[in-house]
Amino acid sequence: MAEAISDGCPDCAGQLLELCDELLARASDFPDPGEFIGLVAARLTAIGLPILRLAAGGELLHPTVEGMGWRWRPSTGVEALMMERRESWDVEEWIKSPIRHLIETGGQSIQLPTDDDRLAAQFPILAELRQEGVTEYLLFTERVRGALRITVDNDVWVSFAHGGRFRIDQATAKGLGRIASILVLIIQANAALVTVRTLLSVYLGDDAAQKVLDGNVLRGRADPISAVIWYSDLADFTKITDEKPPKGVLALLNDYAATISDELARHGGNVLKFTGDGILAVFQQDDGAARALAAVDDTRRVVAQLNERRAQRGAPTTSVYVALHHGELLYGNFGSTTRMDFTVLGQAVNQVARIAALSRSLDQPVILSEAFALAAPAERHRLVSLGRYALRGVTRPQNLFTLDPTA
Repeated sequence: MAEAISDGCPDCAGQLLELCDELLARASDFPDPGEFIGLVAARLTAIGLPILRLAAGGELLHPTVEGMGWRWRPSTGVEALMMERRESWDVEEWIKSPIRHLIETGGQSIQLPTDDDRLAAQFPILAELRQEGVTEYLLFTERVRGALRITVDNDVWVSFAHGGRFRIDQATAKGLGRIASILVLIIQANAALVTVRTLLSVYLGDDAAQKVLDGNVLRGRADPISAVIWYSDLADFTKITDEKPPKGVLALLNDYAATISDELARHGGNVLKFTGDGILAVFQQDDGAARALAAVDDTRRVVAQLNERRAQRGAPTTSVYVALHHGELLYGNFGSTTRMDFTVLGQAVNQVARIAALSRSLDQPVILSEAFALAAPAERHRLVSLGRYALRGVTRPQNLFTLDPTA
């Protein structure tokens, strides 16, 4: 015979208030939400709430991730969850989710027994939880407003699933709601930090973003560096923009920018700027010249693979021109008091752009400067001279090189 379900958790309400005080004392430290959720689960179990699953999450302002979350179980501990950004969330798991139900109805909490077949049909997660021994599921959602809001509809949710032979009474549910509000604060604070770091990295690049986070935010503050400079752009891009609709051009730019940028990052290149179809990057390592040449080889290979995929679906294709140079640069903040850019400046930047402009007239996909050749003695056997050329704005003609296809 099934064990009877009683009402209430003995003495839980008072102990939950004490737990809220403990959690609030630690909230100002903004610890990792996963650690915090593990602490909450352990404390709830200790006071007589046999928690079998505690989960929480919220939305992120991120180009590829819709939201982040954490799920604790006794057998696995805390698991971090990442929800990839999708064009639509019409999958059944989300459509029949209690979280979606609360968000769309404007509710703030829901308390669901898992042994109700009617409710399990409406919310399939209840059947899953029942198989894990859960008897009751409590969910709290909160729409963050004011200064802590990150996205337009900034919803954060917290759920508790317990396996006790009792129903949560009103006082205990209120206490769990207060704990949920504390977790919302922790999650939102963490989301704000993740958002800041992510957006700085996405818009500035990892290296520049870290320098900004380390305190380099003063206008005109720049450090001298010696680096290999990469400048690349796409062949026939003007023609493509004339012949294709804007959405098709944008899709093309995204495809090639992602492919080239990924290869640069894989070889240690730091992408600083996108200029239409152009990409400016630097290699600051001691072996930067070798890394840059390896990036050229692999970029041409992956662009060829991209062209095959795009051609199969009837999309326009192109190729990439690359210029490599070596020189002294200033790396830091430039701009106005209200709008700054973290990038590189110097004559070497102008020169690499002038070299790249010769790619079409010389019909060479890769052109290397004399300064780059001097900085790459170990790679000299791969280079073949193109002769001396006058560069606009540069006082003396430059020896230029390309890659010897037979080397």
